[in-house]
Amino acid sequence: MKILIPIASLIFLTSCSRATHKENTFTPEDEKKAIIAMTNERFERMLAEKDPQKIAQIYTENTVANPVYMPQNDEVLIGKQAILKWGVQFFRTYALTAGNSNQVLYDNWIISPTTAVHRYESKGYFIELSTGDSIKVDQKTTDVFEKVNGKWLYSSHMWNCNSEEIKMFNPDCN
Repeated sequence: MKILIPIASLIFLTSCSRATHKENTFTPEDEKKAIIAMTNERFERMLAEKDPQKIAQIYTENTVANPVYMPQNDEVLIGKQAILKWGVQFFRTYALTAGNSNQVLYDNWIISPTTAVHRYESKGYFIELSTGDSIKVDQKTTDVFEKVNGKWLYSSHMWNCNSEEIKMFNPDCN
């Protein structure tokens, strides 16, 4: 009986240890899938919405408390309010598009348990709302994500779309 109790305790502790270890295992591919699911869901909601204010609001969701966005040829946007203000103006001017017209040319991920960096280049287009014209873009983007309370959030979003037709809104940079 004296031997049975320590053996039972050892088996219990070993099984608990394995379960805990398995739950805390970092798998970059699983983390990447979680980030892609979050960004795709966000993008789909933005595409479905027509109101620039609501699109800009979605654009500021899934971000850390004080995100930094860096649009091409424009000022650095720090904080959700600055991003929201900029987003309303942008989405009053341009519509997002999706589908076969978007093509990813370069796709690179660096992922740790608490931080992820996604660098990519894609081709696609925006629609200028005032004219209905399609504006082709060859966009280079770097997104930085932080994992906060088990959830991936945008920390920084930087891009350059290589298009003189896409006008940004900071008069000091124009």
